[in-house]
Order: sequence, then C-alpha cells, then structure tokens
Amino acid sequence: MESLDLVEEEERQTADGLPYFIIKAKKGAALDEDDIKPFQKYIDIMSKIKDQVILELAATYDSFRERNYDHEKSLDLLNRKKGSKCTPERIEKSMELLMELGLPAK
Repeated sequence: MESLDLVEEEERQTADGLPYFIIKAKKGAALDEDDIKPFQKYIDIMSKIKDQVILELAATYDSFRERNYDHEKSLDLLNRKKGSKCTPERIEKSMELLMELGLPAK
C-alpha cells in the first residue's frame, strides 16, 4: 500500500524504546480491481485467519525482521511488546502465516 502511495506510515517508540507504527490511509486513496490483483493471493490467505491477534503478532514480528533483527531477537522483542498475547499457539500460527506469505519466519 505504501508503494502505491495509498498510506502514510509514521514510526514511533514506546516508553521502553520499542518501535511501533501508525499507518493511515491517504485522503482519496483507492484501488481498482487491477491494482488489487497482484495482492489477492495474500489477501485471501490473511482473510482466513480467525484470531486477529495472529495477524497482529505476525505483522509485529515482521516489522522487527525488516529492521534486520534475527529470529531469536525478533521473538524476544515480540514477547516484550505484546506480552500475554504471545501464547505458544499464537506464535506458532503467526510463524505459519508468515511462511505461507513468503516472509521470514525463522
């Protein structure tokens, strides 16, 4: 969405120094069907997730990986940031989702 100039992303930090992002749609942002086609596979995969926390954990973990943290450090930061949301089952499902999307998960 950012590469299509549909959103603005602002990085901030929590009091303990962990990064988080605020993403807002740009005014007038819209996609037509042809714009969506390249992403439809990924939309379909994510739309099957019933527990929205899994999407949240996967996105947060991926943001740490994008900052070049390795798997272990990313998991540590994820646990620190998301706390009780990080059950073993949710972490496992988040990693499975990332792998299905073709993103680093280990």
